[in-house]
Amino acid sequence: MISALIAFVATLPAQDYDGDGFADLAIGVSYEDGPGGAFDAGAINVLYGSAVGLKAAGSQLWSQNSPGVGGQAESADHFGRVMSWGDFDADGYDDLLIGVGQEDIGPLPGAGFVHVMYGSPAGLSSLRNQLWAQEDLGLGEYSEQYDNFGFDVMRGDFNGDGFDDAAIAARKEDLGPVENAGAVYVLYGGPTGLNAAGSQAWNQDSPGIVGHTGQRDEFGTALASGDFNGDGRSDLAIGILQEAMDSGGVHILYGSPGGLAAPGNQLWTQHRRFVPGNPELNDEWGTALAAGDFNGDGADDLAIGVPLEGRAAVVDCGAVTLLYGSPAGLQTHRAEIWSQNSPGVHGVAEDADQFGAELLAGDWNMDGIDDLFVAVLQESYAGANSAGAVQVLLGSPAGITATDNFLISQGSHGLANLPEDGDYFGHGMALGDFDGNGFADFAIGAPREDIGNDINVGIVHVIYSRAVRRVQEWTQDSPGIPGEAESSDFFGRSFAR
Repeated sequence: MISALIAFVATLPAQDYDGDGFADLAIGVSYEDGPGGAFDAGAINVLYGSAVGLKAAGSQLWSQNSPGVGGQAESADHFGRVMSWGDFDADGYDDLLIGVGQEDIGPLPGAGFVHVMYGSPAGLSSLRNQLWAQEDLGLGEYSEQYDNFGFDVMRGDFNGDGFDDAAIAARKEDLGPVENAGAVYVLYGGPTGLNAAGSQAWNQDSPGIVGHTGQRDEFGTALASGDFNGDGRSDLAIGILQEAMDSGGVHILYGSPGGLAAPGNQLWTQHRRFVPGNPELNDEWGTALAAGDFNGDGADDLAIGVPLEGRAAVVDCGAVTLLYGSPAGLQTHRAEIWSQNSPGVHGVAEDADQFGAELLAGDWNMDGIDDLFVAVLQESYAGANSAGAVQVLLGSPAGITATDNFLISQGSHGLANLPEDGDYFGHGMALGDFDGNGFADFAIGAPREDIGNDINVGIVHVIYSRAVRRVQEWTQDSPGIPGEAESSDFFGRSFAR
């Protein structure tokens, strides 16, 4: 029991921006309007943890119009759509990495850039705010229209030096005549935070990389970091939306003392032998990724979302492929595919369910082994179409299992709101110990929740550990929360991960 507790605490997500030992929660409001008619400029609400859980006191609202934050709130920026947290300067306060992949830079629409907000005893602050564009990386590259630099962001310690590093996707980067081939850039952390020293650019034409660039591959559609070979350094999984005849793929770059490196890199698709599932046009294999140690062997495993996978005669019901880690990295041995048609899994695979559209890994039952949370975004539930649900599959020494799996939806597990048409419950998911009791708590967004006459306002539900079963509901109209709940804000569409 003691060893299991130690393992649990070691893998419990942090996201502690004020360093007080309680996890905090950054909530994307990526369709929040800015001043002066800046429609869908985007914003981020931050709720801070305490002994009683997440609280309104001290909560923050950040946008590109906040004092000290670089850039400017403009229409369709979608600030807050993707976020990742990490301690880039190793000062004990987590920092927030924010991708703004649709940001215009001068005359370049959709070039994109990335913000870094650093933590402090008072929480996130704009005092050391950094703004990164491609020309700031020191690699001789420049922003171009529609590169989408910052389309996804992910933290990981790729060189094992104790400072978190940042991976940044530019999914529509052109490589010579190859349009929308995609690229991923890495900034390394240090005592002063992220810096350009040793920065890297990766694409499928990089020396030593398996595969090759293709038109509209979109290398960098999704990112996830995990230690797939158990060597103590983070590795990077990169989704490639249109790889393998438009069915999708995932590339793995392994960490080393010098950071991410080409030796041992892998390219995974459903075309590979022993990878389960059928490669089909526009499956979107790899559009969602999550890394976790689902069998507790010390090497992380990779969950790969295939939200448009068909099963039998069911169209776009979705599935999740699992590749297990080992001292040699990810392998096909014991590779699995899970869907709502898998034996023992609750629910039924139905047309357009999109099982696997969002994924999250973490230990929710305190057994020292990570569990898998699968969003079923368009699950119809209790007569409500596309209400959404979250399937929870528990890890075990044998890996992910159907034993004791369960389905969470609005109206279940103590959640007050009932399922309604188009809520998309599960579009955002996060784990953290918000009340500091040693148990993981689960935050779930329903970004298309209507409130009164306002549509698609959004709500965030928090379930306080499987043992306690206390719940909270948060909106921008909750007392003490900055901002205002408005139609089409999509509050809770994303969380920092």
